Amino acid sequence: MSCRSTLSFAAAALLAVPMPALGQALEGVIRQRTLDLEEDALYGLIYAESENEPDFETEADWLRFVAGKLLPIPIDDLTGGQESDLTVHIRGTMLRYEDASTGGYVITDLSTMTTRMVDPSTRSYVEVSAEDAQAAADEAARQAEEMMARMGVDPEEVPTGDMDDEYGDEEGGVRFTPRVRAVGRTEQVNGHTAEVFEAEAGSEIGMGWCAEDPTGMRAAMEHVADQVVDFAQDEDALEDEGPLLEDLLCQEGIPVRTKILRMGSWGGFAYSVTEILSMERTSVSPDIFEIPAGYTKKAIEDLWR
Repeated sequence: MSCRSTLSFAAAALLAVPMPALGQALEGVIRQRTLDLEEDALYGLIYAESENEPDFETEADWLRFVAGKLLPIPIDDLTGGQESDLTVHIRGTMLRYEDASTGGYVITDLSTMTTRMVDPSTRSYVEVSAEDAQAAADEAARQAEEMMARMGVDPEEVPTGDMDDEYGDEEGGVRFTPRVRAVGRTEQVNGHTAEVFEAEAGSEIGMGWCAEDPTGMRAAMEHVADQVVDFAQDEDALEDEGPLLEDLLCQEGIPVRTKILRMGSWGGFAYSVTEILSMERTSVSPDIFEIPAGYTKKAIEDLWR
C-alpha cells in the first residue's frame, strides 16, 4: 500500500518527526499548501519568452518540454492558480482535514475507511463508508459496461494497460516508464533537509524534495498502514495503470515538496505544487473527530445536488 493512498501527503510527512517511542500513539498537526494550475493559466508561463516551440515526435517529448519550463519556477512566482491551505490533525488512525478556503472539514477513520464530510455553514454532514465507496465504484463500472454495449464495444477487447506491454512505449500518448533519479543536491524545505529527485511515471513528470527517514519512521508508517481496511475485492483500476509519481517519491523518503505535471486522457494538462509548511508532534483531542451535536446527516446523493 502506497504512503499516499494510506496516509495522504501530509499525514505521511508527520511520520518524519522523531517520536520518543515507536509504540506511542501518533499525534500531531500538519500544515500543507497546494497550488493547482490548469492549462489556461499555464500557457502564459510556458510561452513567456516566445510563442514558438520546436517540433516534437511524441507527446512525451512535448510534456518534458513543458516540464522544463514549469519546474524551475518557485511556487511564489506562480500565478493564476487555485491555492489551498490544508491543516491535518492526526490521532492514531483518525485524520481531520481542514481547508481554510471552504470552512468545512473532513474526518477519516483509517481503521474502517469511513469518511465524514462536515459543512458547518449548514450544520450538516455526509458519511461515506467503505461499502458506499465500493458500491459507487461498482455502479461506475456497470455504467461503463452499458455505455460500451450501446457503442458496440466488446469489453474484452478494451486495452487493460498491462505494464510490461505498454510502459516502454511512449508513441501515440504519454506513458512514461516509471523512474526516479537523484539530481545530486539537497535543499532546505521549511526546516527539513531534503534530497532532490526527478521522476516520471505514467502520464506524470515532476520533481520531489524528500526528507530522510528518521529511525523508526518506516516501521511507524507500516504500523499505521496495517490498521487500514482494504475493502476492494479487485485490484484498483488506478493500480493497473502502474505507480503514481508520488508513490515513487515516497520510496525515497518523505516528500516535503512535490511539483507534478500531469496529462489527462483528454489531452489537456494540469500542474500542482504541494509542500509541507509545518509539522508538530502534539496532543490532539479526540473530540475534534466527533460530529458536533445538532448536525444533520444527509444522504450521499446530496453531494451531487
